[in-house]
Amino acid sequence: MFVGAIVLLISSFQIIFYTSLPVWNKLFSMNLAPAADIVDFYNTWQLPFAFLITLLIAVGQYFKYRNTDIKEFVKRIALSFIVSIVLTALMVYVLNYNTSPQPSPKERGQSAYYLLLMFSSIFATVANADYMIRVLKGKVLKAGASIAHIGFGLLLLGALISTSKKEIISQNTSGKSIESLGESFSNNDNILLTQGDTLPMGKYFVTYLGKRFEGINIYFDVDYFSRNSDGSLKKEFSLSPLVQTNPRMGNVAEPDTRHFLTYDVYTHVTYADLESLKEKKVENLDEYAVAKDHTMHVGDTIFSSNAIIILDSLSTRIDKTKFNIGENDIAVMANLRVLDIRDKYKATPLYVIRNSSVQPIASKVDELGLQFMFWKIDTETGAVQISLQEKKSNVRDFIVMQAMVFPYINILWLGCFIMIIGTVLAIVERVRKGAGL
Repeated sequence: MFVGAIVLLISSFQIIFYTSLPVWNKLFSMNLAPAADIVDFYNTWQLPFAFLITLLIAVGQYFKYRNTDIKEFVKRIALSFIVSIVLTALMVYVLNYNTSPQPSPKERGQSAYYLLLMFSSIFATVANADYMIRVLKGKVLKAGASIAHIGFGLLLLGALISTSKKEIISQNTSGKSIESLGESFSNNDNILLTQGDTLPMGKYFVTYLGKRFEGINIYFDVDYFSRNSDGSLKKEFSLSPLVQTNPRMGNVAEPDTRHFLTYDVYTHVTYADLESLKEKKVENLDEYAVAKDHTMHVGDTIFSSNAIIILDSLSTRIDKTKFNIGENDIAVMANLRVLDIRDKYKATPLYVIRNSSVQPIASKVDELGLQFMFWKIDTETGAVQISLQEKKSNVRDFIVMQAMVFPYINILWLGCFIMIIGTVLAIVERVRKGAGL
């Protein structure tokens, strides 16, 4: 076990060294750069150490101080070794490892580490269970160390399975790209949820209900639904990941998790509109917000918070009497098609030149709280400038959320529980022996 402690010490030193690279660079005028893929870098170094530790845990209790019979050792450990190989092969098949038809050298190396650690974790668990049954004759009170080692083996096995087979289910299905928020945001592993909308996410449908303020914590309530056979939605559970606001240290996102027997659903907020984190009372939600100008050509599309707007055509055939336009005035109409998820509407803002000045006539879509103004025409390029205003009541809160499924993570928690029981039994036994009982 001394060797295992040395291995663990070296591993810990390495983590401290590489996570403190900026400090070492500053102190010793070095220029060491962190690895490009930090997860792969640590896996490359830490998985071999974990393999060695679990291997030592598996065989350590079979050795006797200065008096180990190698033949007897091999005889006792052989059964555990064979059972572990069979269980590893079975688990690789059930969990569907190595499914890539043409794995890269990096993927092959990572798979090799995973398989070795899976075998050694199972070996540590099986060998210590065998030692407790065959050597200690099932005397639980004297098997504290073996029970703790079984728990440790299960802990590493659970961590390996849950992290290597995790599935990110939060692909963005909102129809609005979030990559404009920054390089760290990807549509492949983040979903944009607007308050009140229901979107598919993995095997679920999710709805962002809104936020709650409790002290310095802001909770974002999200409901999860499944689809019934008749097409209706049935609520399964709710999660409330939070953002803890701290003026001095910055905002910190904390996850929320739903536990199931064979997997956990883990969620956390990766982005929230910081301006909307404070409750704001708008005096008149029927007022229009500041207009946004858009340069468009026929066929172009723009977006509001609740609709898609398409410029279908420009027209000079206008009923001037209907719009109170003089005979000498010049007028051009923009024919806009406005679509939401339920219906389609039409807007016809007018560009009017009267007495050598532009006097546009607005067009509203009251059902969606939208107003359009036609301000400019570029006769050379055919481009037009149209402004869009939305009612303040249209502006809805939104979050960007990441959700992951960790399979069989309960193996990890079971390992923690068993390891604690074994540690307590080992301490009790040591105290009993010290007291001569």
